[in-house]
Amino acid sequence: MISYVGMRDPFAQDNNQAGPVLTVAESIRPDVVFLLPTSQMGNARSSTEENAWKTKEYLDILDWRPKVSVLPLLIRDAANVQDVLTVTKSELRRVLDVLQSDGVPFELHLNVSSGTPQMQQTLLVLAHSGFFPAPTSLWQALDPRLAVGDRVRSVTTHFLEEENILHAIRKYADQYAFGVIALEFKRLAEISAFQARRSLAEEFQRLFLAYAAWDHLHYRHALDRLRSVWRRFQGTEAKDLDAAFAEQAAFLERLCREPTETVTVLVDLFYNADRAFARQAYADALARFWRLYEGALRLWIREVYGIEPDRFRLSALQSSREDVRRWAAEAYRQGAVRAADVSVGNHVAVRSGDGGEHAAGEGYAKLWEMVRFLEEIGDQHFRQLAEQDVDVPTTGAPTKKKLGILLEELRRKRNVSIVAHGLEPVERLDAERALVAGRTLISALFEEGARLLEHYPLTRERLEEVFEWIGRS
Repeated sequence: MISYVGMRDPFAQDNNQAGPVLTVAESIRPDVVFLLPTSQMGNARSSTEENAWKTKEYLDILDWRPKVSVLPLLIRDAANVQDVLTVTKSELRRVLDVLQSDGVPFELHLNVSSGTPQMQQTLLVLAHSGFFPAPTSLWQALDPRLAVGDRVRSVTTHFLEEENILHAIRKYADQYAFGVIALEFKRLAEISAFQARRSLAEEFQRLFLAYAAWDHLHYRHALDRLRSVWRRFQGTEAKDLDAAFAEQAAFLERLCREPTETVTVLVDLFYNADRAFARQAYADALARFWRLYEGALRLWIREVYGIEPDRFRLSALQSSREDVRRWAAEAYRQGAVRAADVSVGNHVAVRSGDGGEHAAGEGYAKLWEMVRFLEEIGDQHFRQLAEQDVDVPTTGAPTKKKLGILLEELRRKRNVSIVAHGLEPVERLDAERALVAGRTLISALFEEGARLLEHYPLTRERLEEVFEWIGRS
């Protein structure tokens, strides 16, 4: 048993009742006792070394004859946690070295009722941090005037861990680490001393598993989990979160209904890239942006020209540039063309990589092919978009740059990085610039884009509503 020594050891002067050291010792019957008083030589404001020697006298005559050692601590101020912690750790390392030196297994018992409040806190903190290598039990000796039943009770450090978990959850939220947050809530549900907190933690574990599924693009799984949690919360104090859950469920329903590129899907890809950026997963952020860029072009060609990109291959168009321009002008005038007219090759002839020509046919349009297609047909909106100035992040102040130039720089960066054909890392600035380009594309190309970006339901602000409610609960 390890224990500080306080002014109520060995006996309390006001009621002559056994102090915490004797009370705990008689309850757990340790074989070895280490007493840690404040030394008379340490300039302590109130030394307890004399109390320790008197306590030892009583311990020595107990019927099982424990081996007792008095180890005075040179603590200048027993009310200073830092002083107490520093000196205690140094002394206890020597104690633990002695106990471990003979290789005999042992269990530790800590009396956390003696000494100043700062001393009691020190033992709790050391026990919770894993400082003690052996199985460790903590014991509290209650004041006999207040105790109901046994004076000696076991103490856990779970209450410290609970607060640590809640603090960690807020930190992980800044990184959108939904899976990790779910694991933390699972741990909280297992250890909490409060039934209400355990129940809430179980529900929030399910909620953040839903968010994790959303982040992994498993939209249907995410929607089912979210609805399940929402049903459980209805009619409880958590009904304050109804509005947030309703918006999230409605957005997920749209994602589930729209399996191909839509503005809703593009907005979700943008915020998926933003979450990857927050986790410092810059390659992931660039990869998601690239899919967003590709999807935006596919959606634009589909909506403006009535062409389904999967139905044919676009290429350099060098052999039929004027034909394509005339065809595109007619498509603009009429508003759309039928995909069937294109798929049979009546309007588009393309040059293959070996220099030969072939008619348009089935295939998946590459991004560079779509860009070249829009350039060749003279798409004015796309051209104006490429000339638009955007604020590009730098190591200093942001600088103005044409969006078209920025997109080309991002293309080159992608191609030499791990995201595409190379092994170069993606830097923070690359990912940050990709987010600027992604937001601009969605806002400028699609009428609904800016509104959906503004009202996306899984932002940091929305998550903050959840954590504020958790804090109040």
